[in-house]
Amino acid sequence: MPGDGRGGGGGRGGGGGRGQRRNEPQFRVQCVAFSPNDDSIVTGNRDGSIRFWRSDDASPIGAAIPLHDPRMGHVFAVAYRGDGAIVGSGSRDGTIALVDVATREPVGERWKVCQGDVFALRFLRDDTIVTAGKDGAIRFWSADAHALLGETAAHTNWLYGIAHTPDEQTFASVSEDGTAKIWTRDGHTLVLRTTLARPLQTQLRRPGGRHSVAISHDGTRVVTASHDHDAQIWDVATGEPIGEPLRHDDIVLYVAFHPADRTRVVTAGWDGTIRVWPSGRVIADRLGPVYQIALDSMGTRVATAGWDFAVRLFELPSGRPLGAQARDEPPVPSGMSFSPDSQSLAVAYRTGDVHVYDPATGATRTVLRGHTDAALLAVFSPDSRMLATSGFDHSVRLWSLPDGSPLATFEGHTDVVRTAVFSPDGRVLASASRDRRFDCGTSPSRARRRRSCAGTRTPCAA
Repeated sequence: MPGDGRGGGGGRGGGGGRGQRRNEPQFRVQCVAFSPNDDSIVTGNRDGSIRFWRSDDASPIGAAIPLHDPRMGHVFAVAYRGDGAIVGSGSRDGTIALVDVATREPVGERWKVCQGDVFALRFLRDDTIVTAGKDGAIRFWSADAHALLGETAAHTNWLYGIAHTPDEQTFASVSEDGTAKIWTRDGHTLVLRTTLARPLQTQLRRPGGRHSVAISHDGTRVVTASHDHDAQIWDVATGEPIGEPLRHDDIVLYVAFHPADRTRVVTAGWDGTIRVWPSGRVIADRLGPVYQIALDSMGTRVATAGWDFAVRLFELPSGRPLGAQARDEPPVPSGMSFSPDSQSLAVAYRTGDVHVYDPATGATRTVLRGHTDAALLAVFSPDSRMLATSGFDHSVRLWSLPDGSPLATFEGHTDVVRTAVFSPDGRVLASASRDRRFDCGTSPSRARRRRSCAGTRTPCAA
């Protein structure tokens, strides 16, 4: 749950786009939460299901539980009730559902709570449920009767995240309208206390981009995530920023306070890293975009949900991986090519790795690791002795074959690099990106010669 870093939604996942990509598995972990006693984890998945996992090694507990319409049932929010007996899920279909943790059976029917995607879901101590989503409203519901108790028109655009203090009297919210707001609870409605002093960057430049918000355990600080690659800590009383922004190399997707220390913040982002502040130390990287994180009640473990379909566990503050990296599907290929001599097959995966196989036997010859985000392309040089790869990290990487040693990295692009091609003599490599630029790089022996051309009509020659 966003307010204490224990899960509960508060962001849009799902990888973007209107339809499922070809060959992409239905299962994708999109949100995650620890149980109140830290003995299990629940995840919400792209196919409309939730699933339980052991919190010590991320091994699954039973099968996935289908709850929402799989055609548009992406689960964006999950949360445990305070006693750990019930889990709630909020979905893209605008409904929430409840599940008995002991039996793993649905409790009653799901019900409509939002005009559009449900991005946030919270249980309160009085057994009410708070929801927020695409229509910008924050609503209070009776968990038993499924009745609306009260609502507040909080924002004018998609409302991605809500958080509250332990006494449940102060709430925070963040929205696509560019604002983050602090509220005081009045029964089953909220009264605006302040709007934070600086607008949030809201341009969605990445699939699954989102905003996130968390409140410190003592209720004095709020931290927000923004698409300008920063997270910012704020003073709840004044609405003014505290200290310098917490910087990532790409948009920040999720933020959480340590449950007992308001000076410690954990952030995760599209750059595939988890960082601990105030030091900014990277405790895990090369994960692909991390949609959501959850901290256990002691702040000693962090669970992640993200682009690579995996549930991951790390120790805090060391970053040591704990147990399995649980997934229901193998890594998803996103691009492949045969070598000109037909002796090798290269496959680029959404995890960022590129595998070179023997096409006759299917054996792996080498695994190329260097991309910090999904790899989309793998193309051989005319002599089959080099491989160029590219992807979501904006880079083009050149590798020597058959040993797989890195030769060069070209970083002239500012967006996803979707295609690259060698010249017939193998001495020039041209790439094209979603940033509307063509880049031409040369072989390592001529690496100083490269140029970049904007637009789609300008010829580019090395």
